Amino acid sequence: MFFIKNPSENTMCIKHLPLTQKIIGLVIILGGVSLIYFAFPSKVEFHCNRNTNQAILKQMGLSRSKIQKFKLEDIKGALLEESYQRDSEPTFRILLETSVGTIYFTKYFTGKLSDGKKKVRDINTFFKENKGVELIVVQDIRLILKIVSLIICIFGCLPLFFTPIATLNLDKSRNKFYLRGAGPVGFKRFKCSMSDIEDVVVKWGNKPAPSNNIVFKFRNGKNIAFTYYGPIKREKVQPVVWKIKKFIS
Repeated sequence: MFFIKNPSENTMCIKHLPLTQKIIGLVIILGGVSLIYFAFPSKVEFHCNRNTNQAILKQMGLSRSKIQKFKLEDIKGALLEESYQRDSEPTFRILLETSVGTIYFTKYFTGKLSDGKKKVRDINTFFKENKGVELIVVQDIRLILKIVSLIICIFGCLPLFFTPIATLNLDKSRNKFYLRGAGPVGFKRFKCSMSDIEDVVVKWGNKPAPSNNIVFKFRNGKNIAFTYYGPIKREKVQPVVWKIKKFIS
């Protein structure tokens, strides 16, 4: 998004706000964190007691919790599903076999496979071999979710905070060209004479992101990009270039 001001006939100020990239960053942060914290249970507890003849499955998240109660005879045992991914440790998810069908501890795979095998073994020992009076199985992935949430937030912060707002000031009376917020992260500044400008063009670029960018060509052969995160559609950039050319001509 471009903002153009002409305080006088001899001056022009153009600001470029990479609104699309900043919205994408915000969506990544809000969407990713919301999905992790509000869509998935972060802690599961399975508590069984022979004295009360009751089994309670608690699936707890930050925004909601689900509690299911069963009689012990309604539970047949547990199964373990394994997931193998290239270049990563195998993960698991636990399934309870009940009289009303299969119930997942979690619908996603997580944790070390060895931990999953132990949990399933403890459940089957309690139900199929009738050993023990009480059984407590806990699957807690809150730490994992916090780490994943942090990674998503960092990833979303990159376009939100590090896509620069570039400001270009042109002054005919002083023969001045001043560009602030240039470069991929906005740390560059350029000062030179307006009379050194040879041309202003729209150039398609793929780095750091696919976009149509405004580039100044100077008589000494140097090219300076005004934007690094311009619009994908050329027709949104071309009118700005025409205005600059009209001003400097």
